Amino acid sequence: MRRRRFNRRGASAIEFGLTLPVLLIICSAVIEYGMVFFQQSALIGAARDGTRYGATVDTDDDPEGEAEDRAREVLTGYGLDCSNALTCDVTAELDFDGTNNFWFLRVSIERVYEPVLDLLPTPNYVRAEMVMLIEDQVIP
Repeated sequence: MRRRRFNRRGASAIEFGLTLPVLLIICSAVIEYGMVFFQQSALIGAARDGTRYGATVDTDDDPEGEAEDRAREVLTGYGLDCSNALTCDVTAELDFDGTNNFWFLRVSIERVYEPVLDLLPTPNYVRAEMVMLIEDQVIP
């Protein structure tokens, strides 16, 4: 009996052509969501550092302004521009907890997320918020 030999030339190219779109989607997802997670982590770090810095500043020296400036500096260190108020909003506010008689500082950062590849659904904004008690509790 004769065995038939099948010609398999070009099969690898067809298999590669079928798997390439799936690999490209996976690679683009890794890049895009990696940037989302990087920016989220950077905003959390900036909010944490700004809150920590503002909570230790003397209350006569504007802890809110110091916290906002410090958060912007940290974001600049991460390579994220936060000078435009339309794309990045850093706010710090002193609040009083009347129940426990404590002052605390809240720093919130909201930044517009600009997609890298724009192939997958991504969030419109990346946000972070930190709260810390003021060390010097003598606030008028």
